[in-house]
Amino acid sequence: LVKAEQRRGNLTSTVLPVGTVAIDGKNVATLHWHDLCRVLELDEVTASVDKVRQELTKRFPQVQLCVPKESKNKPYALARVHTVTLISSRAAQCVHQQPIPGCTNEIGAMPKLLEELHRAYQRSSLIEMVTTDAGNTSLAMAGKIVGYGWAYFCQIKSDVGEIYREATRALKNKRADEADANVSEHRDGTNVTYRVWCYDLDGEGWLDWTSARQLVRVQRTVVDRKTGNEKSVGNRYYVTSKTPTQLGPESCMTISRKHWRCEDETHWSADVALAEDRRRLSMSRHPNGVFVVGVLRMMALNILAMARKLSRIGTSQEKPSWKQVAEHFFLVLCESTLETEAFDAAI
Repeated sequence: LVKAEQRRGNLTSTVLPVGTVAIDGKNVATLHWHDLCRVLELDEVTASVDKVRQELTKRFPQVQLCVPKESKNKPYALARVHTVTLISSRAAQCVHQQPIPGCTNEIGAMPKLLEELHRAYQRSSLIEMVTTDAGNTSLAMAGKIVGYGWAYFCQIKSDVGEIYREATRALKNKRADEADANVSEHRDGTNVTYRVWCYDLDGEGWLDWTSARQLVRVQRTVVDRKTGNEKSVGNRYYVTSKTPTQLGPESCMTISRKHWRCEDETHWSADVALAEDRRRLSMSRHPNGVFVVGVLRMMALNILAMARKLSRIGTSQEKPSWKQVAEHFFLVLCESTLETEAFDAAI
């Protein structure tokens, strides 16, 4: 589906300078105790946590069993996935989705995810750069990305180690008037200002981060327009394998902000436009079924996202909403049954 749209020229890099994907983790379902016992054919009253954990590990290793500290709350399982969203094109497409095994976390699942992503797109020019949040960043992960011929732009926090300490040492005390770039916006009664400071690593990297070429700090300041009081100030730090010549301050700021298209146009759209959290059918409450439904949902979301990109409403030429596009497709698919009782029952 994705490669077909690329061949049609619908996934060109119009939002960012190069083809860029954002990797993010998401909990797609919480499977409650009664659902787990039903699938495992166990009595929910007498089944033990150890027995359920043993059966899940053997039969459904892709879900994670969670046991609450308070004994009155029943155990449950999480179905988690990594999504990979193309954030450089006008229509953000989910180009890959992979379950996170129950025995590990997001960072532990990254090597397999990158391997699959490379295998799927190595002959394509779709991907040139990878962005991650702090929860998916590590030295080993950065090495794999570069090894596959891609660049990276990754958020870092204290648990990443020396590279974060160097970033804060070099950039934490930089003043506003020393910013390499800044932009201000009016939003919901506030003034939002973004500032970026970059630190050139002179092509030598930093300690074990031999592929790192610059460190970046992006600050977001929100000020109430009426009172002039600061409402919030947030700083994020990044490491990238792109040199300052290849990736300037303005581009760093843009990539930092566009990374969150993976949340706004993939996760949020699945939750709201396609009601991912409703899971009314039993198959969507099954440890395997929830992942199958998730893949089908992402395929549907990609089709709707492309339709939104290519569509305009009447003479106003406005882009249709998610709801309008989804309703249009629903009515077209159900055209032969519109006047039947079956259609009324489905509604």
